[in-house]
Amino acid sequence: FMAGIYYSSSPQHGIAADDRVGCALLWGLRNCGHSILLTDGEENGKIGARYLRKHHKRLYREINRTHRMILTLDAPGNNCYLLNQVDYTDEFREYIEENLKIVQGTMSGGSDLEILCGKLCGANLGVGYVNPHRNTEMFFVSGWNELYRKLYDFLQNEHPRFPTSKKARFKRKLARLLPLPARVWRKLKRDGFKATAAAVWRRIKR
Repeated sequence: FMAGIYYSSSPQHGIAADDRVGCALLWGLRNCGHSILLTDGEENGKIGARYLRKHHKRLYREINRTHRMILTLDAPGNNCYLLNQVDYTDEFREYIEENLKIVQGTMSGGSDLEILCGKLCGANLGVGYVNPHRNTEMFFVSGWNELYRKLYDFLQNEHPRFPTSKKARFKRKLARLLPLPARVWRKLKRDGFKATAAAVWRRIKR
């Protein structure tokens, strides 16, 4: 630790700040009146988020139908956020930037938001670390403290609900079907039109 920065002294390993600092924020903000969801296996295929969607469908629907937005605390950087392929709206993006005083980051990649945001906008907030999973990983305490203060104030207020764009949701679901024509044709031949149409419709509704 030097000059407000944690860094690794090992030539082989980082400091796992991408997990630790997000969990520390959740703990510090645990009494702010919002819902808290902890998922695991994000970097190995979003295992926890997928399990929730598949095996706890009632809770998954409740999250998307009754909450205002989803914020994850897992992105690298300071004073920034990522949208991680969520079907967000411009209204949501502008609201986050104006109320949290942050800007959209340029990094690509995924997060649990891709799974959790079925019908709800979400953002992945930069929590103060850089260079994850490397021996050059660093954690800036000042960036973490600043985000903590911003989120603490943000969570004290009421916020509008931000559903995702219906048009964007439809395009994404349609895109999931387009790579499967051969499978659909085989099912048509094997099961007939009625059973195949029902299966396709169930896939679209997921």
